[in-house]
Amino acid sequence: MPGLSGVKQIATGYNHTVFLLDDGTVKACGYNADCELGDGTTTSRSTPIVVSGLSDVKQISAGSFHTIFLKDDGTVIGCGCNNSVQLGNGTTQTKTTPVAVSISGVKQIRGGNGYTVFLMDDGTVKVCGVNNSGQLGDGTTTDKTTPVVVSGLSNVVAIPEVLIEDTTAVSSTVYLVLSSSGAAMKYGTSWVLVTADWANLTEAQKLAYFQSDGMTSVPSAEQLSSLGKFQILRYTSDSTATTATTVNTVNLTLTAVLNDKLILATSDVDVSNFSKLTQIDPVCNVAGSGVVKIILSVDSGTTWKAWNGTAWGVVQATAADVKASGMLPATVAVLTSDELVTLLGTSKKIRIGYLLSMSASTDTANADRLDIVGTQAGVWEHAIHGQDFTSRFVDNDTLQVTIKLDTSSFTDEKTDFKINHPV
Repeated sequence: MPGLSGVKQIATGYNHTVFLLDDGTVKACGYNADCELGDGTTTSRSTPIVVSGLSDVKQISAGSFHTIFLKDDGTVIGCGCNNSVQLGNGTTQTKTTPVAVSISGVKQIRGGNGYTVFLMDDGTVKVCGVNNSGQLGDGTTTDKTTPVVVSGLSNVVAIPEVLIEDTTAVSSTVYLVLSSSGAAMKYGTSWVLVTADWANLTEAQKLAYFQSDGMTSVPSAEQLSSLGKFQILRYTSDSTATTATTVNTVNLTLTAVLNDKLILATSDVDVSNFSKLTQIDPVCNVAGSGVVKIILSVDSGTTWKAWNGTAWGVVQATAADVKASGMLPATVAVLTSDELVTLLGTSKKIRIGYLLSMSASTDTANADRLDIVGTQAGVWEHAIHGQDFTSRFVDNDTLQVTIKLDTSSFTDEKTDFKINHPV
């Protein structure tokens, strides 16, 4: 694409596309009548332009006609259509350039059709925007001009990206999408009207539209979300039939699948009781096209690293970077003790991050547990003549004891020593 390189995330709205660049700036192109491109104008753009005044952005999300940006410091800004108060800044004024959302401490964002969802650092979820059908989940149907807490949610790890697929489709299956107004739609680079009144068509007319305009796959969840409420229409031809089969609008199985979700531990594992770390074994389940990638931190998540075969390299805590540079579970399990010692340095704590990705409902990608193996060869904490000594590792079968004696201080030929080791 002209004028575009170093892209690490892409988000698409109803008719606009947003690109997060490696340097934390953002570009956008497409429809701009509602100021969703954030360049201070309402001029639509056929090539990407810079979104005004943005830096240190770590995540982007596009709603139908608005755009949301999450910054490194956990604050959020947004631009575009605000008639449903989806920007969460307390007004209904459309914004031509990004403005601050009334929120902080945000971990993940998700723009929808007239609303925005925020995953907080503490595992709760907040929302703002249109709520006429109770879609904000706060127990009311009142629109929210600033973010409010979603009822009953805690310890949420991520707002899932979803892949929608038809698990019963065959090669001849095609699709149309029925909007809330009753119009049949199809998606190419944007939504296109096929016919405005699907309900009153005959079966033959419906069949003709499937044959001329049917899509060979179900649009993405992000593309479908721009329609608000919708139905998916499916038609599968029967090559053995002498007449056209009835249009099928039922028995469509949709499956939500995790797609490149990064899960970072929020606490450390204390390894101070190990004199030597010998193995880290992540127990994961992977099948099909599922992927699990792993990163490790020894400074409480400030810096994340992965072994590249010769050295520990820094990995950015983004889904794209971890997927590209993170370690497979099998790689982590065969790390040598020396390689682990190099990672730890003087640190006595370790933290893990997982990237989970699936591309179909038949895939598996999950993390069960983390096994850490080490040696607990102890030393005395202190030694005072005439008193019992205490060992740092009191329940250790491999405790190594060294007794050093200055014989010049003793007059007896023999000296007795006693070691009490609790069973």
